[in-house]
Amino acid sequence: MRSRHLGIGFAFLVMLFAHSGGARADAQADIRGFIASISPPGAKISFSGLEETGGAIRVRNVVAQGQTADGGEVIETIGMLELHGLRPLERGLYHADRLQAENIRLDGVDDMQSGGGGVKIARISASGITGARIGEVRFSGAEISAAREDGNYVLEIGQGELRNLDAKPFSQGAGGPHALLNAVLNEPVYSGLQLRELALRKEGRRLLAIATLVSEADGGYAPFPASGKLSITGGRLDLRAAPKAAELGQILGQEVLQFTLSSRHDFRAPASHQWDMRLEVSPDGALQGRCAADRLSAFHPSLTGQAMAAGGSAALRSCDLNFTGAEFVNRWLAQDGAKEGLNADQARAKYLAAALYIPFDPQAGADPLATEFSKAMTIFLSQPSRLNLRLDPPGGLTPVEAIASFAILRHGAPAQKQQAMQKLGLRLSAEPLN
Repeated sequence: MRSRHLGIGFAFLVMLFAHSGGARADAQADIRGFIASISPPGAKISFSGLEETGGAIRVRNVVAQGQTADGGEVIETIGMLELHGLRPLERGLYHADRLQAENIRLDGVDDMQSGGGGVKIARISASGITGARIGEVRFSGAEISAAREDGNYVLEIGQGELRNLDAKPFSQGAGGPHALLNAVLNEPVYSGLQLRELALRKEGRRLLAIATLVSEADGGYAPFPASGKLSITGGRLDLRAAPKAAELGQILGQEVLQFTLSSRHDFRAPASHQWDMRLEVSPDGALQGRCAADRLSAFHPSLTGQAMAAGGSAALRSCDLNFTGAEFVNRWLAQDGAKEGLNADQARAKYLAAALYIPFDPQAGADPLATEFSKAMTIFLSQPSRLNLRLDPPGGLTPVEAIASFAILRHGAPAQKQQAMQKLGLRLSAEPLN
């Protein structure tokens, strides 16, 4: 399921708040105009009733039927919409004390990379709405679906909360292939996000589950590169679900990877970035470290694949990572060795022998990376140890230079690999924990 498809569904959710309109002078016209503002241009709009009581406006059975840019049909429905304390602002915007909506559906969403899809949200509430700024948004029972060539995908979100939301980037960004994601990455969007009970399914099979996802920026309405933190708890990734995931599962000797993640990004003006992270995987594996970079002033969705060259003057300064997990390694050795009828100790002896032989191999012995790998794995496999990886490129490396250097490490001659290791400032080592 592509990010733009998910973005369209989320943009619909957010734009529901961003265009609230008043209903005191002419409730019929105002409600119709409000629904039109969150519908495709020229949509046919209907609703079965309208009530005004105690400063609240309520409508039911809202239907907006229109077309996408390429002619596909889109149908939006809202079972109930209620707005409290509306008053007009400048430029056609409105203030609302509270908003509630139930049984929201958007069917027939299309984009360039997937077929039809839809959005379902059981309930939304919001407070402190002033134009596109919203103090708090809560929603529950959300489903975002997409049909692709390899199957039907559904992202489920049990509950969600956003604080200090600015919906303007969503409404501005929905018009182009990269504009929406660019707005999310580079515009002020929210100061806090919490999602609970997430699940990504393909044809009904759960690929990924997350108990909680929390993202908080330092301060409000701070776009990248502002400082902030991200955490994930209760993660479960099905490693049998896709070819690449299955390959990782075979390497790790696991069918389901359980994980938690905590990370923090610190920005120091004018252009210095630092990330601290810790990723834990069952039963006792822990990957943690710190990376630093310069001049990451903005991200753009086109910075993938060959377009990475657009990274400009961004530079990697350093990266220190380490891994520990004696029980994790023991379980992997037992499961990997079982494929050849070996127990964990026999599998350990096999890999130790292979690592010790590398310096004497006529080809591998001249490979500087293989030599460092041999020394590190000899220690790491023989006793509880910390495996360390350090990148400290002299003067820093652009993304393109880093990718080219790693490619040489995989396919270059020994002398070329030595130069690439020096350019990356690469060091691989292990140290006993006891």
